[in-house]
Amino acid sequence: MPNWGIIEVVWNDWIEEKLSKKNITKNEVDEFMKNRPHGVSDQSHGDNRHFLIGQTNQGRYLILVAVILNGNRYRIISGRNAKNNQKRLYKEKRNI
Repeated sequence: MPNWGIIEVVWNDWIEEKLSKKNITKNEVDEFMKNRPHGVSDQSHGDNRHFLIGQTNQGRYLILVAVILNGNRYRIISGRNAKNNQKRLYKEKRNI
């Protein structure tokens, strides 16, 4: 599992637009990643896909789906607000 706190985001117009529809900003994604989200790997799609749950500095819980490109670089391919049961899981994993 990657060290999610030190990874570089690779952005493109498509994902910026997709995340903006969920009111998720680049700044929130950066905060989310620096706050070391909990991740689960999913190899079923043929890429190095990870489902991440974490928080922004303002306490917003997000679910992001990231694909590892190489080394410390990744691309977010989806994002949304976390549901209550997902927040609970994150808190349990973090002992919050």
